[in-house]
Amino acid sequence: MQDAKKIIALLIAAIVGIAALGFGAVACHRLSTAPGFVNRAVSEIHAAYNAGELVDKAGLGEARFPNRKEERHFFDTIAEVQRKMGRFIDSKTLRYGAVATPKSGMLVIDTIRSTYEKGSLIEVYTFQVVGEKAILVRYEVR
Repeated sequence: MQDAKKIIALLIAAIVGIAALGFGAVACHRLSTAPGFVNRAVSEIHAAYNAGELVDKAGLGEARFPNRKEERHFFDTIAEVQRKMGRFIDSKTLRYGAVATPKSGMLVIDTIRSTYEKGSLIEVYTFQVVGEKAILVRYEVR
């Protein structure tokens, strides 16, 4: 009886280990392909910014903010950046990180230094990677 319990425990441990390895492999693959999606999404946001299209959610595509307050914060911040900084010129990634979570999937945080006509600032974008898309879920200016 003791041997049967040990075998069952080992089988369960092996199944959990194999499942964890599978999740880790998927997460690593998604992490290795995420920078391209994120760079494309940030470029699209900056292009819409320069075109003056970031006045409502339609100009932002598939963004999914967790609540209306967060969404309103994004548009208020963008309006303030546009008013104070002028036209977007260029950006450089300062820090890039990703976290795989069971609930949200892959979250990618991209910290960049953006240069505008009237100066530069640090922007922090948080994206949820869904399939081959990076969907904006949070935006901060530092």
